[in-house]
Amino acid sequence: MKKVAFVGLIATLLVSLIACSDPFLATDIEAPAISAKGSGAVHTISMSTSTPGAPIHYTTNGAQPCMITKLYESPFTIEVLSESLTINAIAIDNLLHSPVSSTTVRFVGPALNLSGKVTTLVAASAASVSSSYVTTDGAKLYTPDGYQKIRVIDIATGTVSISTYTNENRTETVLSSGTGITTDGTYYYITHYNLNVIDKISISTGIATMIGNSSMRGGYKDGASADAKFRMPTAITTDGTNLYVADSSNAVIRKIEIASGVVSTLAGNGAGGYIDGTGTGAAFSWPIGIATDGSNLYIADNGNHAIRSIVMNTGVVTTLADYSTFGKMGGIGTAASSFWPVGITTDGSNLYITSEWGREIYKFAIATGVGTILAGSQADGHAGHADGTGAEASFQYPSDITTDGDYLYVMDSNGIRKIQ
Repeated sequence: MKKVAFVGLIATLLVSLIACSDPFLATDIEAPAISAKGSGAVHTISMSTSTPGAPIHYTTNGAQPCMITKLYESPFTIEVLSESLTINAIAIDNLLHSPVSSTTVRFVGPALNLSGKVTTLVAASAASVSSSYVTTDGAKLYTPDGYQKIRVIDIATGTVSISTYTNENRTETVLSSGTGITTDGTYYYITHYNLNVIDKISISTGIATMIGNSSMRGGYKDGASADAKFRMPTAITTDGTNLYVADSSNAVIRKIEIASGVVSTLAGNGAGGYIDGTGTGAAFSWPIGIATDGSNLYIADNGNHAIRSIVMNTGVVTTLADYSTFGKMGGIGTAASSFWPVGITTDGSNLYITSEWGREIYKFAIATGVGTILAGSQADGHAGHADGTGAEASFQYPSDITTDGDYLYVMDSNGIRKIQ
């Protein structure tokens, strides 16, 4: 009987190898982190795992990886000849393998070609959520929605559904709705403004773990995942290897290594202010929006009425634009009072910025420093909800903004708006 069982095991292993359907899944082996950086058609792919000595196997055609697919040895370049391609990877430890990591690499073409036409993708009744933040994977929009829920919007149809998740380590259930959100295709990452932590949620299992030491009072401490402290974290983005968090009340930008969970401060002195500089020599005032092009971070520095950039490799902070660039475009009030940047996204050439109280969407050309109003108007000083092109459109309180590479999507208190 033992011989028969052994032969059966070998047969199962051989079949799984040939079919790339390994049966030996071990959920305690961390899925690899995949980073894709590049522009145009050429991207550099790097992978890492927190399991010491575990080899990573991958595919670049969306297929299931296994022990006989390509072995990752060092960063490599790929050429995206179609609109996108999907890279899947697993880490293997003694014939056991991790859950599959997945990332979609997209052809990064020219800047968005937008007319400023605004339509309503999802009405307020269907889009009503507790968060003002949104992210996309190119096909769907995702926004936190109450306690351990994510609202999912199909971009093509506008259909709304709810995805739930579980964090078995959390004991608090009060005031714990998610705030900011990003995804790398394997996990969702959600900040909790009130609990001062970040949830890392497996897309495949719906199980979440926490980054940060949960506390209603918050704090400021770098270090290991379980020891680090945040105070009112809001916006979050990722380059596939690290997370970058606008730690708003601490007035700093935090960096989290995805594989290890280690938290550090990339920029900001923790005391607040308005200073360009390097690392902790720079200062922010209530940073609340964040975006990346893979080399730089772009920050909506709300309290300073400014847009700041951070070189990701060095932590060098510079000011790109402020109220003198945008503040009086709408034609009312003082410059400072009419430019309160909240959401920010980029197509690699331009930044697109929401001004919640200005109720306008701005376009800022990174190379030239020229800012224009793309959509909305505050000329009459009133909020509204009207679809239309450019100044014909109106917003109630636009907050976060994202792009799928073709269009912009804006979280507005009157629903989710699409800009073409």
